[in-house]
Amino acid sequence: MSKASLELGGGNWAAKDTKLLGYAVGDTSGKYLPREFTFSRGADIGATRVNKDGLVEKFRENQFTYSNDFRSSLHWGHAGLAAYYGPESNPSGVPDDEQGYDGSGDVSFLLSTTNTLENPTSVHQFNTTTPNIAAVQTFSIYAKALGYKWLVIRTNTGTMDTYFDLENGEVGTEGSAVIEAKMVPAGNGWYRCSVTVNNSATVTSVAFGISNGDNSYNFAASRDEGGTNRGGIYVMHAQWDRGLVAAEYLESGSTTGKAGVLDNLPRIDYTSGSAQLLMEPSRTNELPHSEYFTRQTYWQLNSAGTRTDNVAVSPEGVKNAMSLKSVGSEYNILRSAPVSLDTSTEYVFSFYAKNVDATNAHYRVYNTDASGDVVGSTSYISQLSTTEWKRIEVSFTTNATDTNYSVYFASGNLGGEILLWGAQLEKGSYATSYIPTHGASDTRTSEGIPTAGAGVVDMSSFFQGDDFTLVAHFAENPVLSRDSSQGGIRLSDGDNQVGGFRIYRNSASAKLHVLFDPTSGDDFGYIIDGTKVAINRSGDDFKIFVDGSQTQSFTNVNFDSGLDDLKIWGDGSTIKITKLKLFDEALSDGDMVTETS
Repeated sequence: MSKASLELGGGNWAAKDTKLLGYAVGDTSGKYLPREFTFSRGADIGATRVNKDGLVEKFRENQFTYSNDFRSSLHWGHAGLAAYYGPESNPSGVPDDEQGYDGSGDVSFLLSTTNTLENPTSVHQFNTTTPNIAAVQTFSIYAKALGYKWLVIRTNTGTMDTYFDLENGEVGTEGSAVIEAKMVPAGNGWYRCSVTVNNSATVTSVAFGISNGDNSYNFAASRDEGGTNRGGIYVMHAQWDRGLVAAEYLESGSTTGKAGVLDNLPRIDYTSGSAQLLMEPSRTNELPHSEYFTRQTYWQLNSAGTRTDNVAVSPEGVKNAMSLKSVGSEYNILRSAPVSLDTSTEYVFSFYAKNVDATNAHYRVYNTDASGDVVGSTSYISQLSTTEWKRIEVSFTTNATDTNYSVYFASGNLGGEILLWGAQLEKGSYATSYIPTHGASDTRTSEGIPTAGAGVVDMSSFFQGDDFTLVAHFAENPVLSRDSSQGGIRLSDGDNQVGGFRIYRNSASAKLHVLFDPTSGDDFGYIIDGTKVAINRSGDDFKIFVDGSQTQSFTNVNFDSGLDDLKIWGDGSTIKITKLKLFDEALSDGDMVTETS
């Protein structure tokens, strides 16, 4: 069997920037050359994937710019008479060889003041022109004492103001909007100080500053009022994260620092344990807080149980999972605030859970318009594990009149405890990948190869498309969603699908469907009951092999020559491809068996 003209996946999925990378055989060299598919998802912070380590990976962003360059000429304003010094411009009396927490000697910065007692405040302030802090956010910075020990992280509203003792490693007074404040030792006197808040007030600035004491805005005077030995605090690596934790530091410059599931990056997903290309329809997580379960406005604890944020490592791999523990002999119920849903419509409620020591647990959906009718109810304690996280799904259909619904968790009785993370409520008949929310519902956009021109790969230089074989392996069948929109794989002559064929989900059978579109005559199709498919063309004859056996053949089909445009697209559907190959020949029956076994 000769080399494939194009290969994608098969344990070797690759993505770079906004491109999905395949490999094609060169005409004369016989060597594989990279082939790029332009991918489209837009600027989407709601998309996640399961990475090769088995962790749910999000889009991450340090929303500060110039995260380690605090000069006022850039994006950091200096309120009061606070002075900035970098290692290249240290004043007399300030050490110029201080090592950062990461061992670097050229990235630490000094937050300091002048040697006067008249300045009422001393802050090193970043002004946000378009703030978005009416949600769960975490602000952090690495800091070390230099004569003065009190660091304050604050906003103009005062509700976030939190104080950190850099000599003793203790958090002082916390602001009223603070969910959690932490000091994590980073070595050699450095600490990473972070404040997680849910601030609904209008915030116009975030500040890192020096104070002369706990819960005090007063000026931090110089150690030597008459001399040049000025006191201050070393700082470096400021970060502004969405969510409940300070994530791994991301450097930023004139633009924010980004990592994880980036805009337009194809999602190579490992949910099944092996790599697959995941494309999904647009979905909305209707729950405004998918991780912050102690937010009383949105998640109400209707009994004497306890709930505690950030007590365990979640499926994301960071310590942001919540504990729900019952007290006494009754179920302790954690219920979401009512969410407005469409009537007579399919929805699915999903979440990640892990059992600690509960003997029973229930997860339900209530119709809050009609005296609490249960529209989806299941006891799932038998599905939970004490050693690994499980994603649980509860499907339900809203009734014809009511619109408000709540989802709830009930922990086990007699002190039983469960862990929760990543709640999602979405319209549809099945759960899609997790969409994190931190204060408002969020929508993940539809994705796939663009529908016109720019996403269709012209294979004409490598592949003539007269006699050919297309091999496609899917993670499951049906591989596409039960939604009405149809995505899939298409091979054509580039002229509006004329003379080609496509593999997609048949809405009637809920299985894969090969649809042939001859240049003359009616379209016709064939239902595929399997996950490994090969279609070959020899002259005007076609054969279809599925899971190791020939299942269908067609003769005298009037097709164009030169079917050399290949397209993969989502278009509102879920598709999971593990392998795709395109051969510039009709493979033998034996090779077709091999390719689909």
